[in-house]
This record gives sequence, structure tokens and C-alpha cells, in this order.
Amino acid sequence: MITKWSLAVVCLQSAAAFAQAPAAGLATPVVRLGATVVMRDESVTVSIPSVSDLSGAQITLAGKEVKDVKVQAQTNALQMTVPPHQPLGPSELIVKLKDQTYSARDKLNVLAARTAPQIDSMRLSPPTPSNGRVSIDIFGHGFSTSVLTDPDISLLVDHSPRQVNWFSSDKLETECAAAAKDKSATSPALVPIYGSVISESQIRLCNVPAKNGILPIGLHQGEDVPSKAESLVVSDWDTTFIRLIAVVVAIFLIALVYFLLSFKGAHIVRDRSYRLRAMFLDKQTNTYSLSILQFHMWTAATLFGYTFYALSKLFVQRGDVIADVPGGVPGIVGIGIGAGTAVAAQLIQGVNAKGAGEEAPSPSDLVTSGGAIAPDRVQMLVWTFIAVGMFIAAVWSQEPATIKGLPEIPSTLMQLMGLSSLGYLGGKFARKPGPNILELSIIPATALPAGGALTTVAPVDVTAPKSQAAQTLDALKRISAGLTEASAPAAVREANSAVSVLESAVAAAAGAGGPAGMPKLIELTDSAHNAAVNAAAEFERADGTAGSEIARVSATIAQRAATAVQDLSEGVSALVAAAETSASRRATEEAQTFRRTIEIRGSNLSAEGIFRAKVKGKEPAPDQEYDIPFRMLEEKDGVRAPVIVVPEENSGNAKFARTLRLNIVPASLDPVDKRTYDAIFGTSNQGVALTIFNPDGQKAMQSFNVPPGEGQRQ
Repeated sequence: MITKWSLAVVCLQSAAAFAQAPAAGLATPVVRLGATVVMRDESVTVSIPSVSDLSGAQITLAGKEVKDVKVQAQTNALQMTVPPHQPLGPSELIVKLKDQTYSARDKLNVLAARTAPQIDSMRLSPPTPSNGRVSIDIFGHGFSTSVLTDPDISLLVDHSPRQVNWFSSDKLETECAAAAKDKSATSPALVPIYGSVISESQIRLCNVPAKNGILPIGLHQGEDVPSKAESLVVSDWDTTFIRLIAVVVAIFLIALVYFLLSFKGAHIVRDRSYRLRAMFLDKQTNTYSLSILQFHMWTAATLFGYTFYALSKLFVQRGDVIADVPGGVPGIVGIGIGAGTAVAAQLIQGVNAKGAGEEAPSPSDLVTSGGAIAPDRVQMLVWTFIAVGMFIAAVWSQEPATIKGLPEIPSTLMQLMGLSSLGYLGGKFARKPGPNILELSIIPATALPAGGALTTVAPVDVTAPKSQAAQTLDALKRISAGLTEASAPAAVREANSAVSVLESAVAAAAGAGGPAGMPKLIELTDSAHNAAVNAAAEFERADGTAGSEIARVSATIAQRAATAVQDLSEGVSALVAAAETSASRRATEEAQTFRRTIEIRGSNLSAEGIFRAKVKGKEPAPDQEYDIPFRMLEEKDGVRAPVIVVPEENSGNAKFARTLRLNIVPASLDPVDKRTYDAIFGTSNQGVALTIFNPDGQKAMQSFNVPPGEGQRQ
């Protein structure tokens, strides 16, 4: 009995010893892994609890020796780094130590990434298929870069697996170029696909068979990594064509607005017509409005963007409904900024209107207020162009096949735009109102000669000398009617000539009531005198002849006619001289009291401003500018200053006026100011532009002609 039990114990001990003893060539699989799922280039701990010394241990993974193996003496374990080109999927791990081989209990699953490769976006290049084939750029993360040595990435095209011929990026271009030249009609399933993994975040494919519509594209990476599919839109609609349609639509709507404005009539400023440009004008000051420009720019930009987006959704992405405006689209926010700024600007304009500046609208109005540079306007203009330009560029750069909405403007840029708009509105509110001239009148509406006299010689009443000469004429005509030329023809002709001169003098006396008519009378006086002298000479020659009596009567008639002409001339001359003397005296008196008034009607006209006149020079002379200092103005209550006729209500400035007068008395001017005055008002038919500068530098300008006549209102 003892022998049996002893034999049993010996057998059990032998079995235990046999179980613990390693078999020849293969040890008991007691290798433990710190992790069973790892990535390439990642470390994993390998330990064998039953072995105390792991020095010299070698590890093979899927039959290939792992080079990067280190011994951790403190933990009695091995630290292994997975090779970068290790095949993906489960791999058997074996540890070789001296003459023993130890196999891991679990297989080591090697992944390219901890998660499935993610496709974030895809892009067709070019955007339209060529010969039924497309090139695709896939963007994402977790792509394996070892496809050249271990092609562990397969492609899913329209949910069907396709083998990819992988190349390096430089060789891919050559293969793609050769494939593009192949125009043969090959079954899509037989078309070779070429590709290259540019990086862990980009894969480039070419010669992928495709047709118009939705093309699902997915990846299958490794054995246990699930594929990830995304849809790609393929369309024959060219991106440039879609962009051009969007531009044409925007231009068409602008042309439509212009067409509608043509029925209203043009906006006239200084005899110039403004139709389309009138959309950008501030009608109160006839200047270009920055807030209105911003509103129209954002409207045009979002119109272009939405048209591009809607066409892409409807025709390229095959949407069955009209694309809705995406919620929260920054373009709509942009319109809100433009519209809000425009409305607020108009409200402030009603309180603090900007100055009109130059007479005609100018692009400089966008950065100036009343001709004075405004930094807040410069800032707003620059940021508006930057934001609108970036928005349009962002829309332009998108592909119709992948567009999902209009681009979002970064919040920081939105904040800068908002601050710029607030600065613009704050600047309008903080600035004082600027001048604006609506009407300019010159009183009196005439030019002054250099001497300053306005009085002219009025026509003289010559009735008295003319009547006396006419009576003499009638009497001489009756006497001369009885004369015959038979016995003294020369004397009779001279008498008749003298009578004719007298008749002409009587007729000329009616127009000789001023200095301009005297030369004619003087000429006729000489003619009558000559006729009388000739008649007297004929009388002397006829003495003692049969015609002596006729010659005597003829000489008498000629003498009386010459005397009558001379009396008429002297009488008229005396009357004209008296009139000129009286006119000169009145002119002297008027010059002492004459007042030239420049009346300006408008808004926010400062009585403390600077006034300047620009006289248009006659070719080739240049234009001349003259200041109108306060010392040239009429003194009133000991002060020389413009007269406020109608004050500007609710302006907060007692020196602002709606109607302002500049009164100038030429007789009181010193020689220097008198020359300035004569240069402005002393010459007729010249153009003058009057400018008022308010104390803050804002200005307004209005032109007039000298003499202004009935065209006072410009």
C-alpha cells in the first residue's frame, strides 16, 4: 500500500516537473503584452514572469525581427517600439531568449491610427470630369504613409473596393499625365487608379472613373479599421462658368436699377447729370456718402455670393429646391452692418450735417467731411474694402461641388468692422456741422468798373435846339424851292447842299443825346460850313453878271443853314456837357455810399469762417484766388464781420446762420483791398467761385458769374 501511494506521489511530481520543464525548441507561452492594440512607432511592454534575466532577448513580429528592443532592469521587462512600416492588423509576437522561444498569449494588433481614418473634405482637380475620369484630393487625418512598402489602404468607389496603384508624389504626376492621354473607352471597373499619400492628412488620386452625380468615396485601411465614406459631387458645370453667371446676375440687377432710374430723370449738380452715381449721393450736400457706398458694396457682395451658392446647389449638387439663404450667414450680417450704418448716418446727418466741400461730387468725399480729411472715414473705407474684398475672394475660391454655405467672416474682423462703423458714426456725431450753400446772390447784379462808379450818363433831352433848327430848315426849304440853276448853277447847288446838311443834322440830333452822338453833329457842322464858304465864293464870281442875284440868295441860304447847324451842335453839346457834369457829381456821391452785398443762403454757415474767391482766368492766364478778410467788410457797431440774417436753429452755435451777408463798401477800402475788390467784381463776364471755410476746416463752395444778372441761383 505504501509502495502504491509512493509510486503515485512520484508520478505526480514527475508530471509537475515535466509541465514546468520547457520542451525542446518551444517554451510554454507565458509572454505578456502591456497592450494588445498599438500604432506604428509606438512602444509596448513585453514581459516573461518566469524568466528573471531577459538580457540578449530578441523579438520577432509577424516573422520580422524588431530592431528597437530595450531591457528594463527594474521591472524585468522588454520595451519594444513598433516599426514604422509594420503591416497593419494582428501580428504574432515571439521572444527568443538564448536557446528558448516564447510565444505571446495574444496577438499584437497594429493600427495606422487609433481611430478610423477621417475624410474631412474632398476636391476635384480639375473641377469637371475629363473623358469620364476625375482627379481627387482627399483631405483628412490618420492616413497611412507606408503604402509604397505596404499597400494597406484600399479605395471604395461608389461602395465598391478598388485597387490603387500607389506612387510617390513626383512619379504620380507622370502617371496621371499618361493616363489623361488615354482616350480609349474602357469599362470603369477596369480603369487603373493611381494615387499617392502626400501626408497623413492628404491623399491624391487620379484617373478615377466617374459620371455626373453623387460619387461616394471611402477608405479601407488595415484589416480591422473600418472604412469612412464621404460623398463627392461630380458635374460637367465648370466653376468659372458658375462664377461668371453670378457676376452677370449682379451686373444685370445693377443695370436694372439704372434702367428704373432713367424714368425718374437725372439728378443735376452744377449742370452735370447724375443717374447711376446718384445712388451714392447724399442729396442734402450733393456729396458721395460713405455709408451708402458701404451698403451698396455689401448688397452687391452678398448678391454675388448667394447667386453662386444657389446655382451650385441647384445645378451642380443637384438640389431639388431653391437654395435657402443660410442662417447666420456673415453676408447678411454685412448687409445689416451696411444698412444699420447707413440709417444711423442719415439720422446723424439730420443733426450734424457734413460740409458740402467742392461744388461737384468727388471721390474724395468718401474720406473727407466738408473738404477736410476725416480719419474715421478713412478707417471705415479701408476696412469696408478689406472685408468685402475678402468675402468675395472667399466665395470665388469655393468649388460649386463642395460649397455648403457662404463664407463666415472671422469674429475679430467683424469686431474691427463694428468698431470702425462706431468710430465713423461717432466721428459724425462729434464733428460740428459743416457748411452747405444752397443759393448765392450778388447785390447789385452788375459789375463795377475799376474806378468803382455805377452811374452812367442818361440820354439828354435836345428838343429845344432841335426845334429851333427845324424851323430854320422849313424856312430855307421854301426859299430854296424858287431857285433855278440856269444863271448860277454852282451857287444854287451849294445852297441846296447846305440845306441838306441841316436836314441831316436835325435828324441826327435825336440820337445825339449823349457823348456818343456828338461826333456826327461835329462832322455835319464842318460840311455845312464848307457849303456856305463855297456859295459865298460863287456869289463873288457872279458879281456883275445876270446870275448875281440868284448867287446872292443862294449864298444867304447856305450861310443861314451853316449857322443853324452850328447852333444846333453847340446847343446839344452844352446839354450833354451839363449832363456829364451832373452824372460825375452823382457818381462821386454814389461811390461814397455804394455797398456790394454777397448774400449766402444754406445751412451751418459760420460767421467766424474764412471767405475766399477764386476768379477764373482767361486763357492762357491761370485762375487767381483772393481772400476776403473781415477788414474789407462794412463796419457795424464798431465791428467788421458777416451779418447773420437768419440764424441756424438748434445748432448749438450762435455764430451759425442759414442766411449770411457780406457787405463791402468799396470807397472805404485801402488800395490793396480795393485792388482785390476790383479783381473780383470789376470785370464783366468772368466766373467766380466763393468758398466758405468753417473754423473746423469744413468748407462749401458756390460759383457765380459777374454780372450775375438773373442767374443768381445756381
